[in-house]
Amino acid sequence: MPAVSGRRKCLQQTQLKSQSRKHQKTVSPIYTYLHNSYNTPSMLYLENGNHMLSQEGVTQGDNAAVAMYALSTRPLVRALSSETANDEVKQVWYADDSSALGSLAGVKKWWEYLQANGPDFR
Repeated sequence: MPAVSGRRKCLQQTQLKSQSRKHQKTVSPIYTYLHNSYNTPSMLYLENGNHMLSQEGVTQGDNAAVAMYALSTRPLVRALSSETANDEVKQVWYADDSSALGSLAGVKKWWEYLQANGPDFR
């Protein structure tokens, strides 16, 4: 029984600086690119000539967004794997979507852990 979760809100609140520093040693080439891209807020231009600063998360449509989501969710994916290891739950993640497959009890345990810990996971 698959369970699907939209992680968009939590992931959009993820701060690049703290997340990418955690992973700098394991993924240094992509870290450099993400750090250079998101180190300072991006200026988003509005139709009326004004602008606003994009200060959190990634910009929609950015090709690096999937890499950023992957880096940001990596600790949560590992924690979920550890939490449900004995239940043989398989999980799949892509960008801000996740799913799990396994026994009903195992998927329920996965879902409850995700609900309880996902939003505040950093």
